[in-house]
Amino acid sequence: MSNMLFGAHESTSGGFYNAIIKGKEDGCDCVQIFTKSPRSWKANPISDKEAFNFEKHSKELNIKNNVSHASYLLNLANSDEKKRKFAIISLTIEVKRANQLGLFGVVFHPGSNIDKEEGIKLISDSINQVIDKTKNLNTLIIIENTAGHGNWIGGNFEELKKIFDGVKEKKRVGFCFDTCHAFAAGYDLKNKQKKVFNDFDKIIGIKHLKCFHLNDSLFGLGQHKDRHENIGEGKLGKNAFQELVNNNLFKNTPAFLETPSGDYKQEIELLKSLIKK
Repeated sequence: MSNMLFGAHESTSGGFYNAIIKGKEDGCDCVQIFTKSPRSWKANPISDKEAFNFEKHSKELNIKNNVSHASYLLNLANSDEKKRKFAIISLTIEVKRANQLGLFGVVFHPGSNIDKEEGIKLISDSINQVIDKTKNLNTLIIIENTAGHGNWIGGNFEELKKIFDGVKEKKRVGFCFDTCHAFAAGYDLKNKQKKVFNDFDKIIGIKHLKCFHLNDSLFGLGQHKDRHENIGEGKLGKNAFQELVNNNLFKNTPAFLETPSGDYKQEIELLKSLIKK
């Protein structure tokens, strides 16, 4: 068995349960999905039958620890109050949809603001409002680190910690560690990986790291460019992933591929081949 639980972002075309079927074909232990279009605010209701079929296939095919990825349109750091309220409503809906499908969490990008300190406070406040609107649910709200480009918040661990500090009910919040984003933001996972995770532990706490996005990087260290590459074919390289998948800190941690090839079966086989016997 691998230290990590390997998965991928799978398509729900033709029905949510198809992501589970495709995940099984690709050798996944877990899957990430969109529960609605990531580039639209609209969301068709999930029927009881759809939810039942998704959970049924998940159990039968042993695909567990699944998550959804929230809309790319969300910006909880928006200083425009009306737009931010709309984002809060949208993320609340995403959390409820994830709960309906039996997913353990919703991954989202924290947002952007010219004034990062203001943005951080707005993100924390927005998360608190989403939690308040979903207080009867256990679904995690999972903050993804960013490449730190432009006015995007969350490119360093200190910013992520400040967001977390402003959350009242911390048990409802976790973090998704994107390897491409971290490398692009200046965290040297290629040569100083142990230090990177030691720093994460000191600043945020490794227990709050709930899942990974496994992506190589098209661009080099600290270039702040969010461009994913296939595992072993980018600037991070195969050795960085070999070190990561053999790290006992991340045993049973879900890790989802979002690589451009989409040949997840081949890449999961590659990741598994990197595990030291």
